[in-house]
Amino acid sequence: MALFLTLSCGQPGPIDPVRPQDEASLGPLLKETVDEYLIRVEEQPASAATHGRLGLLYEANQLTSEAARSYANALALDPDDPVWNFRLGIAKVALGDLEEGSARLLTAADEMPSNAAVHHRIGYLYMDQGDVERAVASFRKAVALAPDSAAPLAEASLGEALVAADRPAEAIEPLEHAIQTAPTLKPALYAYGLAMRALGRIDQAEIALEAGLGAKRIMIPHASGADLQKLGMSYGQRNTYAGSLSGNGEAAHAIRVLEDLLVYYPEDEVVLNNLAGIHMQLEDWDQAKRLLEDLTASGTDRFGAWLNLATTQMNLGNLPAARKAVDRAVAILPSHVDGQMERAKICIEQRDAAGALQSAKRVCELEPENAKAFLLVAEANTRLGFAGEACAAFEQVNRLNTSFLPSRVSAASLYMSAGRLADAERLILEAENIDPKEPRVRQIRSRFQQLKRGAR
Repeated sequence: MALFLTLSCGQPGPIDPVRPQDEASLGPLLKETVDEYLIRVEEQPASAATHGRLGLLYEANQLTSEAARSYANALALDPDDPVWNFRLGIAKVALGDLEEGSARLLTAADEMPSNAAVHHRIGYLYMDQGDVERAVASFRKAVALAPDSAAPLAEASLGEALVAADRPAEAIEPLEHAIQTAPTLKPALYAYGLAMRALGRIDQAEIALEAGLGAKRIMIPHASGADLQKLGMSYGQRNTYAGSLSGNGEAAHAIRVLEDLLVYYPEDEVVLNNLAGIHMQLEDWDQAKRLLEDLTASGTDRFGAWLNLATTQMNLGNLPAARKAVDRAVAILPSHVDGQMERAKICIEQRDAAGALQSAKRVCELEPENAKAFLLVAEANTRLGFAGEACAAFEQVNRLNTSFLPSRVSAASLYMSAGRLADAERLILEAENIDPKEPRVRQIRSRFQQLKRGAR
């Protein structure tokens, strides 16, 4: 408590930077980055911002004790900035100092009353203390204040707290809204399952609980922590960050992150494969091919590398090389759906209908609800002249995709050739219900009418 008072009063002069307790354990990239940040603090020892930035670097890399001490330095230099109090509170809670951490987070709520991220985190502070009613109140504030992008997180937490408070009926509305906005948000799905179960709606509960299995807390991000992912300097964090950048359309930045990582981990298979994957997204097939050929030349057993090489070679029109690569991928992981699907597509391009059928049927066994796989089964059977099997596969596609025209038109044509006019007309009617003006639908209807007239 004496330390708390010392740090919170007055404006001290320059403060030395906090150094890692165990520098030898730092990875090469993190050590270099820490050294850069230490130099910045040494150059501006009276700057709260440089101490705070060093704290963020430590927090991002799970050096929580060092982060807390850096935030304390920033707060000492600028006690009027509530951000450093907030981040220090987070670090203290993570370190198990719940008394000081809680006090600082509650102070942050007073200092930033309109910030959804602060109220959201305090809601979980109350949840962990077993005070669910206060948690509900905090989460309601977060819901009211959250921007649209973060609203589902707050609603999911509110629903979770209401279920914990034995008020499942009240939880339904925020949880359903969260799921409507973010259909794959696991915390919302799991809480919804718990609410359904408490209300006795067991079938719905089981579906939601399964979909939300493995749910973890996702905090509304505070602006002060916006760069935490960027500052993660471990091998895994840099790969994850590059993937996030690529997913957000920042491919050039993602490539720079991975190329920088290769300096510290030269010829690393995961980094090279991830880098090739980004070039594939950019449709830079030549560069992807160069990376993947170098990677696979060693005979690696990395499934993803061989699959990526197969896709790349196919897009370059190198079908024999694509087939060789995909066969290697499937040999490594024969039960991986992506590998079998890619093999089926390449076999179709090679006019190897038997090979395509083999892989497509394997996918159907692994994923009985995979409409694309059944479509490949139908196409392969059609090419092999197995009309009955093709029609059966088309019917599965129709079952799984109620608005897909091509499978209905193709199956209707096969039924007509086999003289099964009732089945053909059934599918033509379904196609007409989907889009009666589509040229293929009109054409198959005209053929059907001619066939019927000829049969009279």
